[in-house]
Amino acid sequence: MAVRALTSKVISDLEKYISQTTSIKIACGCAGIPSSTFFYWQKIAKELEDMEIPEEELTKDEALLLEFLERVDIAKAKSCKPAIDAVMKAIKQGDANAAARLLSRRMPEEFGDWNRKEVTIKHEGVEDNTTGIALTSALSDDSDIEKIAIEQQEQALKLAKSESEGGSK
Repeated sequence: MAVRALTSKVISDLEKYISQTTSIKIACGCAGIPSSTFFYWQKIAKELEDMEIPEEELTKDEALLLEFLERVDIAKAKSCKPAIDAVMKAIKQGDANAAARLLSRRMPEEFGDWNRKEVTIKHEGVEDNTTGIALTSALSDDSDIEKIAIEQQEQALKLAKSESEGGSK
């Protein structure tokens, strides 16, 4: 039978299994917890965290939820350790690509990809209310990035509609 109550034992089991895999679903299965229950606990815990209640005013269950959230985050970080070790080893052996990827992620202002910009455009009040992400080439200061992004989104929407209409014939 699946676990439904959050306890210190359940948190310890989850921490153990999350640190051993990159899949929350697999970790939950190993701990005997439905993934839907895990995500419910996570949602409630994040809402509780956002409320910023002083620690001394928390109930036992609320404190357990916050502990759950903290230990899950730590376990996720631990699960990445072997990959981090492999990247660092590659860098030490002179892998310039691994070094460049690390620098662009850790210090994006200094080493990020300056050739592309990510923009999110939302159309509201239009029959086709969509949200899209346009990746555009780096632009000079006098270019209207919003106009270009909207044009690219409209082209993508037309393409998607034509593909879906063509596939349904």
